Amino acid sequence: MPNPPFLSSMSTPLPSDETKIQVSDSALQPVKSTGDPNHANSLDSSDFPEGGATAWGTVLGAFLIQFCGAGYSTSYGVFQDFYAQTYLTNCTPSAIAWIGSVNALLLTSVGLVSGRLLDRGAFYHVMKIGCLLQCLFLFMLSLAKPNGYYQIFLSQGIGSGVAIGLTHVPSIAVVSHHFQRRRPLAMGFVVAGASMGSILQPIMLNHLINGSLGFANGVRASAGMISGLLLIAYPLMRTKASTETPGR
Repeated sequence: MPNPPFLSSMSTPLPSDETKIQVSDSALQPVKSTGDPNHANSLDSSDFPEGGATAWGTVLGAFLIQFCGAGYSTSYGVFQDFYAQTYLTNCTPSAIAWIGSVNALLLTSVGLVSGRLLDRGAFYHVMKIGCLLQCLFLFMLSLAKPNGYYQIFLSQGIGSGVAIGLTHVPSIAVVSHHFQRRRPLAMGFVVAGASMGSILQPIMLNHLINGSLGFANGVRASAGMISGLLLIAYPLMRTKASTETPGR
């Protein structure tokens, strides 16, 4: 017996229902892979130059910053020995060690502030202030008098520590703006600046301070060298966004 007309019309799916079924089936189809493992990162990697004059210039500038900053801080053993035997004879070795300890603490802890400022786009301002303060406090250290513990503590412990801390983290982080695939190589070269400074600067400071120049002139000579290297390093570094220029 044939179905009544109203029953057959109810069993026939509407065109809109067929469209919905097709859309749901297509949504459940698996996404086909291209088979290329680098395809997912092709868009991101295109944003990194992976080389060029600007990128490698930034690496060289960051290398010099690490040489002058962390390399100089880790050379405090030369000052510790000189202070204990000649310049701060009325102070205990523990009190003298506090100068280098505070300097090393500020080198890393100030990075919490300078790194945040880098994220806000103030890279050039932070680097400019840090480089200028480092030069200033090194020359101020040369003016410290014998047994003037507070003068040395303020200039070398606090002042120089804050200045180096302002440049330490941003100079490393800015390298990642230019490299992705070669980032380990670039970062390794930058960090090697601190290691090279830790090797060469103690030898230089030992001959300057304990040599014929003495403490004041020896520190001024090293401060002049640091100032020259920072003057070269600062214009070399560039961020990924070109909205700022070093002259600002």
